[in-house]
Amino acid sequence: MLFKTGIPKSTLKCVLLIDDDKLTNFVNKIIVDTMCCPDHVVRKESVRSALEYLSDSADSYGQIPFPDLIFLDIDMPNSDGWQFLNSFKDIKNNLPYVPVIIMLSGFVDSQTISKASSFGDLAGIIKKPMSTENYNEITSEYFTPGVNK
Repeated sequence: MLFKTGIPKSTLKCVLLIDDDKLTNFVNKIIVDTMCCPDHVVRKESVRSALEYLSDSADSYGQIPFPDLIFLDIDMPNSDGWQFLNSFKDIKNNLPYVPVIIMLSGFVDSQTISKASSFGDLAGIIKKPMSTENYNEITSEYFTPGVNK
């Protein structure tokens, strides 16, 4: 597990799950709902729909929940997690703030870690499947106390 430190802590109100696998998104939502009390958990199954959601929620800030935390799968068809991060660079100046982005990967090797560390907006990378321990560690590191049950 790789985490960046020094990111100011905030309150966790919305989590965005980006994974093409519906079952993974479902299980991750159960973990988030069980371990934490965000007001919203949003699931998207493609990079395109996730980027559209970010843009729409930024344009309608306060009306559509903007994510504080994003869990991003690396390996997806059409566009992958790396392409999301590249596109994110282009839109981040139009967002109300930069959410904490944690990448999920079925296989984390030194090449993946090296590539991940080249993306300044990526806060960390964890091996799939996400666990309650991973989730607690992430929320403790990046969000103010009181967000865990």
